[in-house]
Amino acid sequence: MSSSVDELIEFLMSPDIYPEKTRKVRIIQTHASIVAICDSYVYKVKKPINFEFLDFSTLEKRKFYCKEELRLNRRLSEGICLGIVAIHYDPNKRCFSFEAAGDVVDYAIKMHRMSGDGFLSYLIGNNLDQPSHYELIAKRLCEFYQKQPPQNLDPDYGTKESISYIVSENKAIRERFLNKTLHPLQESVIAAYQTDFLAKSTDLISKRVRDGWIRDVHGDLRLDHFHFAKKKLNIYDCIEFKERLRVNDVVNDLAFLSMELEYAGRHHHSLEVFGQVSNCIGDVANFELWRFYKIHRACVRGMVHAVTGYEKEIAPVDQELNKEKSKRLFSLATRYALLGNQPTVIVVFGGTATGKSTIASRLSELLGAPHIQSDVIRKELAGLAVDEYPDGATREWLYSTSMTQKTHEQMIQKGTEFLHKYNIVILDSRRSTTHQRELINTNFPNANVFWIRTTAAMEVRKKRLEEREVEKSISDARLDVLEQLLVAETDLTEMKKEPTLLLDTGMSIERCVNVLFEYLGSK
Repeated sequence: MSSSVDELIEFLMSPDIYPEKTRKVRIIQTHASIVAICDSYVYKVKKPINFEFLDFSTLEKRKFYCKEELRLNRRLSEGICLGIVAIHYDPNKRCFSFEAAGDVVDYAIKMHRMSGDGFLSYLIGNNLDQPSHYELIAKRLCEFYQKQPPQNLDPDYGTKESISYIVSENKAIRERFLNKTLHPLQESVIAAYQTDFLAKSTDLISKRVRDGWIRDVHGDLRLDHFHFAKKKLNIYDCIEFKERLRVNDVVNDLAFLSMELEYAGRHHHSLEVFGQVSNCIGDVANFELWRFYKIHRACVRGMVHAVTGYEKEIAPVDQELNKEKSKRLFSLATRYALLGNQPTVIVVFGGTATGKSTIASRLSELLGAPHIQSDVIRKELAGLAVDEYPDGATREWLYSTSMTQKTHEQMIQKGTEFLHKYNIVILDSRRSTTHQRELINTNFPNANVFWIRTTAAMEVRKKRLEEREVEKSISDARLDVLEQLLVAETDLTEMKKEPTLLLDTGMSIERCVNVLFEYLGSK
């Protein structure tokens, strides 16, 4: 008898079936595994599936890869993985069992349960991570990479041909999620960068192989795979199911961790770990190669979450969570491809009802960038609800010169924090004053700053303001004060010092985004 996913889940959910006492069992599903979390132990069962990138379709293959997972994970963890236990089918009781009765129908890897508050993902999510955590990560990875011998004798690993094959294979999988979790423009930017990089980097990739940087590494350096306990670090759950996805350039392996850290808002620590490990192992940090592999890793994770998000066996709430993660990861890959490693500040400003916040919000979605709106900051400073429409006297004070300066200063402070965390920020403001431009140029001297001024025909602007009369809006601009606001709008002559894109938002939002991507990719 073979076991189905539903049958295995039903079996693993019962606390009574385990060799040791447990009060409750929590089941987690990934695209490839069922994980049963008990009080003291964890049991991981591989699903009987066959994807383009893994094959657990037979009992023999699942047993083999369980053994591989144990062997490989013990390189970077101690005392976590305990062994493999067989799952039997008892024909007399007509049920599954861990007891040796009946045929073996599946296998589970048994592990010690690690404390939830020791995972790097938990520490970051609760702002408990410290510089010492990243120092330990860099030290451990450095020691690990130094122990792994070069794998430059196998032509299937690390060559331009093998990398191109993987990139092409992943592109075909990505395209299944176009207009689902991946926007066509994002795919166009990602594919164009990857093609261009591979065309230019034949010598670099060949040199990496010759210099011995292709090694049997971890392959899946996600934040959930780092666990700290009593100043000790365990790194586990490496890729066991396909050797060519694990035997990689060390930069490729590090890029996975870098991408995960940057996704979580730890760009500064990403840079630190990459630099420290590269220096420790005697590798010259190649930031363009790092960029290429970060794109690859973000796309792979985006695909994994997309696949999981469309699995029928997954609960609807988990489906939506995975789809949302997939969108964010593809946005991160797009940002890398379009803007590279350089800190980036995008300033979107314009007159009343010219669509600046709509444009800034859409860019934020497609690039995974924090979006700071002056209207929101202004009302927060004033102690008003963001959708509250102030009376005339309050509005006059709210938009006074002193309040506008305070708003811009607060935007810069938040923008500095976001740039430190994510390496990008979008500033959305109605006016671009001399004071604001001076703040931006002074506080972001090392960033690429893009200035975008939105415009629209007057009839378009009036129609948008009419719509605000019946819908709640963060903006306080209304049709009855339009003439007054027009007088206060910044003249373009103020922008002579900064190259500025003038964007007519009378076009469709998708056409506007195409124009913006061309502009952002021009630097």
